[in-house]
Amino acid sequence: MTTSTPPRIRNNWAVVITASVCAAVGSFDLGGVNVVLPQLAKHFDVQPAVIQWAVLAYLLPIGALALPSGRWLDTVGRRHAIVLLVAGFMVTSILVGLSPNLGILIVTRGLQGCFGAGLFAMTPVLAYEAVGQGSRVRAIAVLSGTGAVGGIAGPSIGAFTAEAFGWPWIFWMNVPILIAAIAMFWFRMPRDGGLRWPSLHFATETLLLGGAASSVLLALTWAANDRVDWLFLAAAAIPCLVVWRLTHRGTPVLRLTAIPGFGWSLLTLGLLTASGMSMQYLIAFFAERNLGFSVSQTGLALFVISIAIIPSTFFAGWLSSRFSLGVVAASGFVLITAGGLVASVLNTGWGFPQIAVIALVLGFGQGMVNSSATTISLGFAPPELTATAGSAMSFLRNTGLTAGPALMSAIWGLGFYSLVSMRSALVVAALLALLGAVSVTMSVRGLARVRVLTD
Repeated sequence: MTTSTPPRIRNNWAVVITASVCAAVGSFDLGGVNVVLPQLAKHFDVQPAVIQWAVLAYLLPIGALALPSGRWLDTVGRRHAIVLLVAGFMVTSILVGLSPNLGILIVTRGLQGCFGAGLFAMTPVLAYEAVGQGSRVRAIAVLSGTGAVGGIAGPSIGAFTAEAFGWPWIFWMNVPILIAAIAMFWFRMPRDGGLRWPSLHFATETLLLGGAASSVLLALTWAANDRVDWLFLAAAAIPCLVVWRLTHRGTPVLRLTAIPGFGWSLLTLGLLTASGMSMQYLIAFFAERNLGFSVSQTGLALFVISIAIIPSTFFAGWLSSRFSLGVVAASGFVLITAGGLVASVLNTGWGFPQIAVIALVLGFGQGMVNSSATTISLGFAPPELTATAGSAMSFLRNTGLTAGPALMSAIWGLGFYSLVSMRSALVVAALLALLGAVSVTMSVRGLARVRVLTD
């Protein structure tokens, strides 16, 4: 059997870098808001429990539209779609800063989250497609590293900006960057297709999957911040998913999950964020409650995680030229597991150096997994479903970010928030990372089968 050689793709690093910056802006807007919630509560004269909607209003549409947005993005032109998403994110950012009351802020943050859902789905796809096969791991490494910078800069720059100029500038300071991104995408991306209105099928899918995602996200968020009883709210997702499964046969998401190994690759990303965020959550509490760290000391110690992610993403790209992506990702999970197990022997005699070393190991492991696992997941998708794959990946990542801390909070709470039960929760988090090593191995096996079938 003869096969034709695929045309060589000319690497478009300008698009890779611009997509990476846009992903960083989306992450920055989440982290930047978190640190000024007390200031927002005072400004709008509301209780802390109410002001959390400034964050939830952004997260809920990201979860609700994660899968449907990918479905729509696979039917429209890439260039027009990304320009629309960036422009929409920019306009809503301006409107958030102009909000005269909390109600308007919640609405505008929700609209910002709608465009953010598309951005988080599209940016890895653009980076992946802008370069040839041999450069894709490096392109995803650039995306992951730049995204980590956004996560690092969000809390620190957000706090400084709000204190110096006022909270609206957290949103307005991104406007020049987004204007430059729009120009770069418009002039450097190839002309492909135009835009079209989403179909009625899209609307019903959004309502059903949005209802399921929202109930799970709210249950996990409120359980982590308030009471474990809120986890029962997640049961509302079951009827939504059942109806969706019965009425949306042949949907692109189901086509992707039918590919051997793709489900394992999604599970890998969920386990990565769940284990990583769980460990950060527990270590932060330990540092402040048991070691007497100040908020700034804890932040500096955990800052090491984000710092370590940046070089490790590029190190993963270098390793992938010598070893398989599965080996690189599994090695990263082993590092995360080791960091969690070391952290599980928490001792009140510890100090900043011990916490920083653990943070360094966790960050390096996360960076190795993220770029490798992202490349593996996108490798499953046929060209017409890459945006759908990107949106599914975004959904699993966000689910892990909220599910991990909620699960650890429940385990910790069962032991009356003692140091012993905190150690148990860290062991569970380490086991999640170990399961990630298994899941990424299974996903690589599935990807090998897919490539054999398509050759």
